[in-house]
Amino acid sequence: MLNVLNQTDDILILDLVEIIKALETKEKILSKDFLMTHFDRINISLKNLERSADNTKKIAIQNFISLLSMNNLHIKPKELEIKKELKEKESILKTASKLKTFKVVKNWNLPTKKIEVQDFVNYFRSRYNILKGFLQENTSLTNLTSINKISKLKQSVSIIGLVFDKKTTKNKNIILQVEDITGKVSVLIHKNKEEVYEKAKELVPDEIIAVTGTGNSEIIFANDFFYPDIMNSLPGKVEKEESAAFIADLHIGSLKFLEEPLLKFIKWLNCELGDEQQREMAKKVKYLFVVGDVVDGIGIYPGQEDELIIKDIREQYAKAAELLSKIRKDIIIFLCPGNHDAVRIAEPQPFLDKRFAEALQDIDNLILLSNPATVTIGNSNSCKGFSVLMYHGYSFDHYAGDIEHLRLSGAFKKPDLIVQFLLKKRHLAPMHTSTLYFPSEIDPLLLTEAPDILVSAHMHKSAISSHNKITTICCSCWQSKTAFQEKVGHEPDTCKVPIMNLKTNKINIIDFNE
Repeated sequence: MLNVLNQTDDILILDLVEIIKALETKEKILSKDFLMTHFDRINISLKNLERSADNTKKIAIQNFISLLSMNNLHIKPKELEIKKELKEKESILKTASKLKTFKVVKNWNLPTKKIEVQDFVNYFRSRYNILKGFLQENTSLTNLTSINKISKLKQSVSIIGLVFDKKTTKNKNIILQVEDITGKVSVLIHKNKEEVYEKAKELVPDEIIAVTGTGNSEIIFANDFFYPDIMNSLPGKVEKEESAAFIADLHIGSLKFLEEPLLKFIKWLNCELGDEQQREMAKKVKYLFVVGDVVDGIGIYPGQEDELIIKDIREQYAKAAELLSKIRKDIIIFLCPGNHDAVRIAEPQPFLDKRFAEALQDIDNLILLSNPATVTIGNSNSCKGFSVLMYHGYSFDHYAGDIEHLRLSGAFKKPDLIVQFLLKKRHLAPMHTSTLYFPSEIDPLLLTEAPDILVSAHMHKSAISSHNKITTICCSCWQSKTAFQEKVGHEPDTCKVPIMNLKTNKINIIDFNE
């Protein structure tokens, strides 16, 4: 404080003494803490003095305020602490970035605007053109042509189009209406072509397919059809032996939230629990993915308030921050929202903002992402790392219930079947009504590049599988059976955490109920 006063113009000293005396405080020492505590009142008095002062004194006042700013004396103690925390967080993320251990590849934040019919037209055209590019690479598509160029004469032909409609005839054949940018044509899949017919049962409206067959401009009799299936041709690779953990559906705030098992998991991550082998495994965890439904939310379904122990959304996120902040700081946490979180339900869902989840934004090693989002982890100069696609999975319910073979296969209990189904179609929600979405010329739910890992949630079931060298991880939940789940006969799979060793690709599932 003496350094500041030594640099203050003498012309201002007496005025400062009068301003400080006018505060009528009991404090006897002019200190840094004193000025920080009373800065607002001192600043108002200086501004009032400036209005009537001559130019020399005005300059002295401005210089004094600058001196306070340079020495952080204009910031209150609480603000100084926040500033310090922000610097620490920035330092951690800069260090991680410098080491290139991770990179956020896709984090969607589409601008809000009035949605018009043309937006949906552009959305589907963009999707068609991109998937058409992938399908055109299929060498089985002979005589590939646009629909408006098919003549009235019988011919062998291949087309790429969007499934506009799908019906089953009285003879149990499947007939499609397929359209491209130029026109529309009927495609018949005969029940006697058993292999193709069984595959056709998986078709849904609005997806993009390629068809080969014989026919004319009125109807094509399909010999086969193809999905724009996705293949991971360049699997990820890491240099160091490190691991990633995956959790979701915490539902913090619910009466059914399983806090004790989650605290056990956090202690395990912090190497405070388990035998020597377990602690060694925990020590290698450098990334944690939290895939939506962090809190139970407010007003998500009728009567929800009766099943909440925390009935304020900000307090729910404050509790979430309290728990996640206990995790050791060398673990980078990636967190995206789900349908219970305090963001719009239309996908892509933006990352959680400070209106409700400010407490989460203050966690040094936590990265808030959209749903869906893509990051790469384990990056180094010699290895490209692993690409991880996070998607909460709000569309899954639709396909588990409406697609016959998924329903009969028990997809509500086996969500990995749904993920494989969607990967074939190269889209996270190909059917228009399967999820709410924000139409744009860039489709965030379209899979243009193959991830190494697709991690999802929502179904409250743990499942690990793979599809064309893509590892699929479906997360369990941290909420015991609710009244609604009991009513529909749903048995949640709780507190199971997949730990993936990125070096060996080996996955261990640890049950924190035990």
